[in-house]
Amino acid sequence: MEIKEIFESQLPREFAGDNVFRRYRFQIFFAADLLLKLLTSKNENSTILLDYFDDVVYLDDCSYPTKIKFYQVKTSNKLLITMTEIIHKDFLKKMAWNLSHFKDCDVESILATNGTISFNFKNAKGDLKIKNFVDFSFNENKQVSISTIISKSGNEEEIKSILEKYIDPGCSLDDFYLMRTDFALENFETVFLGKLTNYLSKTGKVVDVIAIKAINNCIIETLSQKQAPGKDFDKSNFNEIIENKGITAKDFKNIISSISASSIPNSFVTISTFASAQLKFAFSEDLITQPQKYSAFKNAYISSEAIVEEVFSFLKGIDISKTTTEELFALFKNALLGNSELYSKQFVKDYTDFIVVVFIYKLMEGNL
Repeated sequence: MEIKEIFESQLPREFAGDNVFRRYRFQIFFAADLLLKLLTSKNENSTILLDYFDDVVYLDDCSYPTKIKFYQVKTSNKLLITMTEIIHKDFLKKMAWNLSHFKDCDVESILATNGTISFNFKNAKGDLKIKNFVDFSFNENKQVSISTIISKSGNEEEIKSILEKYIDPGCSLDDFYLMRTDFALENFETVFLGKLTNYLSKTGKVVDVIAIKAINNCIIETLSQKQAPGKDFDKSNFNEIIENKGITAKDFKNIISSISASSIPNSFVTISTFASAQLKFAFSEDLITQPQKYSAFKNAYISSEAIVEEVFSFLKGIDISKTTTEELFALFKNALLGNSELYSKQFVKDYTDFIVVVFIYKLMEGNL
């Protein structure tokens, strides 16, 4: 069966994990981090799902997926999780459930944790008791198969025989993966915000701090809604599953584009420096009055969204192919003054210079 058909014919073993706020938040930010990595790929249809079949699920396509990855996302206050704990808490069993139900697909199951994973079976009892004791740990910030990890243990066969007792016969340890995230419980929000800021800076768009935080808040809120349990939708319809539980790389890009397009520099110093350095234009009023006026402009800009869109649409239609950067301000301002319909609007009259400079700023940064 194909991935899409399994989704429509098989209900997940669980829809949500334990109701622990911090753990939920960690999963959301882990999913956000995966989405951020997907933005660098050319596949805008790659999709992340929250709390459907597993804590986080990756699909390579939102319509006809051919590859799926399941992520069990577990946190530890001790920054340590043992293989015996993984077995006793049924983490391995849950990973095996997903693999067995998607066994004919290109599938991987990954246990992601904020701590070191220890293969210390020294005090284990019963089926987990080991004859030839070895003590080694996995602590890498990348996905590595359990088969590869235990091959370096010095006691591969015995450990393998123990683990295989807790997975379905049709499953292979080659499809079970471990990874340590680079998120810590106490600062994962800050780490992700830093990664998002770094990504945005590399896109060539200058986005101010307020806009970056708005993008961050919007993506986290969107993922939180996808994670929320109890949604009423047709779980036999793949498209409805994606709509209610998933978010694509394209969705994330649209969030960034939408907020970037509507944002303007928060600081008057930023816009004033840009005008002076790039356009050779200086605002006429003093340095006390102008910041106050710019603050009023920012508020009016938000409340005058329709007018801003109309003005920017008009200005974007002006041919600038034979205009130097230093000539842009005069060109756009004169055009705006010459448009009686637009200039009759109070917002345009009150803030003409700011409107023109902000328009050019956003135009040059690719945010229009």
